[in-house]
Amino acid sequence: MIAIVLGAVAPSMRGFAASRSAADTASQLLSLTKYARSQAIAAGRPCRVNVDSTAGEFWLSAAENGTFVEAQSDPGARIATSDGVTIRFRGSGAARPDGASYVEFQPSGRSAVETIEVLGRGGELYLVTCDSPTEGFYVVTPAEGAQ
Repeated sequence: MIAIVLGAVAPSMRGFAASRSAADTASQLLSLTKYARSQAIAAGRPCRVNVDSTAGEFWLSAAENGTFVEAQSDPGARIATSDGVTIRFRGSGAARPDGASYVEFQPSGRSAVETIEVLGRGGELYLVTCDSPTEGFYVVTPAEGAQ
């Protein structure tokens, strides 16, 4: 009896786990934008959230002696997306020489108006977006009409 119930539930749980992966990635990305903004303000230097769509990674870097240095420890170290989850800037994002894109946070707390798409394996779309240079980023979920 237990085997029959598990057999019926397992495929739906797999879909649930896949959709949670996209939601978790959007949540992690949102947390990193908030951290980057607070670090830019506290340290008085620009910080960037970088997104490498090809590698499926995102991370923090901060201005140091005229260049941007990648964070080597949490929070801010490279975060890889789960299998089947893709991330990319909806617009162009600012481009890095290595092909990754970024959004920059200024010591004033301002940032570019950007939208980063997080697309799950099952097609569910989350948007990590900012509507104004003075406002923070937030997540638009599929239930809220992310398109």
